[in-house]
Amino acid sequence: MGKKKNDKLQGIDIRLDSQDHSLIDRAAKRIADITISAGGKIVGPVPLHVKKIKIEELSIRKHRRRILITNPTPRLLEILASLEVPNGVNISLKIEDDPGPVHAS
Repeated sequence: MGKKKNDKLQGIDIRLDSQDHSLIDRAAKRIADITISAGGKIVGPVPLHVKKIKIEELSIRKHRRRILITNPTPRLLEILASLEVPNGVNISLKIEDDPGPVHAS
């Protein structure tokens, strides 16, 4: 028997950002390890341009990464939605029908 089209999601687009590049790299590696161990396919993490924010004389760098997971299972989405990342790392998950190519933007 074949699987129904709705048995799997098309993709999850994960965006991470942090002022500390070591924290963001650790979080990205953890996501990649979880995805691979759950049988998912991953593209990335792709480093995106560093945003430089100036507040008066203070300059802050915001490091960003993008990870694309293709054909994830609902169980993998559940695991990722409850994933705890280090303090100082912001994460956003977006479920997409057609995530498209990953570009460094």
